[in-house]
Amino acid sequence: MTFDSGEQSKTIAVSLVNTELVELDETFLINLYNIQANQADILLADDQAVVTIRDEDQAQISVEDISVNENAGTAVITVSLNAPVDAPISVDYSTSDQTANNPADYHSASGTLIFNPGILSQTITVSIVDSDYFEVNETFQVDLSNVQDLDRNVTLSDDQAVVTIQDKEIGAADIHFRVVNQPTSTSLTGEADSIPVNQSIISEWSMYWVEIWVELTSRIEQGIFSAQVDLSYNSEFTSAAEIELGAGFTQNQAGIINDPNGTVTGITAESTSADLGTDRPLLFARIRFAPGSEDQVFLDTESQIIGPYDLNFELSNAQVSLTGNTPVTVNAGLSPGASIYANPFDLNDDDVINYRDLIRFVGLFNTVPSQSDSDEAWFADFNQDDRINYRDLIALIGNYGKSKPAPSPVNYSQNYPDAWNHLLLANTLITAPVTADSVSQPNVVSTFDSAVSLTSPALSSEQQETLKHIDIQVLDLGGDILGRAAGSTIYIDVNAAGYGWFVDSTPADYSEYYWSSELTLIALPDSDAADGIDLWTVIQHELGHLLDYEHSETGLMQETLAPGIRKLPEWELNYEYEDAIDPETIDPYFSTIQDGNNLLPF
Repeated sequence: MTFDSGEQSKTIAVSLVNTELVELDETFLINLYNIQANQADILLADDQAVVTIRDEDQAQISVEDISVNENAGTAVITVSLNAPVDAPISVDYSTSDQTANNPADYHSASGTLIFNPGILSQTITVSIVDSDYFEVNETFQVDLSNVQDLDRNVTLSDDQAVVTIQDKEIGAADIHFRVVNQPTSTSLTGEADSIPVNQSIISEWSMYWVEIWVELTSRIEQGIFSAQVDLSYNSEFTSAAEIELGAGFTQNQAGIINDPNGTVTGITAESTSADLGTDRPLLFARIRFAPGSEDQVFLDTESQIIGPYDLNFELSNAQVSLTGNTPVTVNAGLSPGASIYANPFDLNDDDVINYRDLIRFVGLFNTVPSQSDSDEAWFADFNQDDRINYRDLIALIGNYGKSKPAPSPVNYSQNYPDAWNHLLLANTLITAPVTADSVSQPNVVSTFDSAVSLTSPALSSEQQETLKHIDIQVLDLGGDILGRAAGSTIYIDVNAAGYGWFVDSTPADYSEYYWSSELTLIALPDSDAADGIDLWTVIQHELGHLLDYEHSETGLMQETLAPGIRKLPEWELNYEYEDAIDPETIDPYFSTIQDGNNLLPF
């Protein structure tokens, strides 16, 4: 450095390095030496200067909020330092409850985090408790405090994190309907101890309700917040008249009846209660049904039936939401349904019981329906005792003047409608084939004649006389119906409800079957009988009905029949035999079973 003549000051420029490292103030020295004065009297009064580099960098510590699934086991919370520090830095942490509780939902934790030089993040690990309860999302907090920075410029920019524990569970709910004759009594919030018993039989002129119930099927601590569903039905036979939401669903109610299309859509509502339906079934809505002017359930004079006609109730688009927003899987396929039956007192199907029906009835008075050629005789036998007499007249007079437009309860006999419809149904647990061949009238008549021929010798003269007047017809009975008996006619479904018939040309030898029990035979796997419904069993079953035998739990008079099965009569049926005879005379097959010949038990 050179001072020219007259100069009194000079500067020294030193380059400094600017780093992001947070550190203490630093110094360096500037030394002066080797003065060249050219014989002037100049001394070094101070030959050393201290230069201090002040650090203006600052580091900040922060912690962020996180969410964690309940089944994760642990929550890992990251604590960050936004700039490196040249010395160890420490910060304390601790947890505390918010809506989550220690130790039920998580295990508390506390300690000290140390950031060694150059380290920018550390983690806190907190154990999470995985419970089986359905809960709302819960939170706890993590607090930072007491930063030790060894005089470095380190501060807390965010000293608290909220940890959200998300419930991993998915709720489950059933939403189903029940058909009832009267509205079900519920609590003020619409809850009941149990779902009502379904009324599977509806008479043509009756008013009834379809109640829709929600039932939580999983262990849960959240109430039902809202529900939504659509209902469809067969509008040919019945009409929806009014929607009533359950007592607990008071908010945002909606629903649209479209009777021509047979739908009630957009049935929805919300609740203001936090624990609705947590432990009891909850009534969501009920739809009132009443007979409409266009609804008709006709007396089928051709097939001699008054029903049943399926009302085809079905729920769809079912949704349920909970107060804690836990996802819910909804099952809407658990409803038994209902069928409707015609009103036989309205003999001319004009929707009123009046003098016209009385005139028709008087014309049939003292008739035996099973021996009558009239299409209406079977219907006019109101108590189904095969006699049209004063008892039926009393029943008609008791309902005289009643009509569908102004419905009042019709008084039916106690056996309505069961005695009117001796139906044998296919066992629907077995899937029907896609196509099935139709049976011909001659094949059915041939099997029928064989059954009558084998049965007649064991019957009383009166029963034999009944057999002489029985006719048999092949019709499309629809649904799962295999056969039915009405009046003096047996009706056989054209293709055995889609399963196809096994027509046995030698029904007395049982060569196609194994013995299963004394009342049941099972077809050999490779035989012609294996896949079809046994026509022989169905005809004998319907003959039993015409001889006044009702359905039973086992044997020939069971009300369902599966493919590949032959049912046998119970000796306890007690046919009215003319003379005492042994079982072998009625059915020689039983002696074969008793002797252990021909058939192999399994």
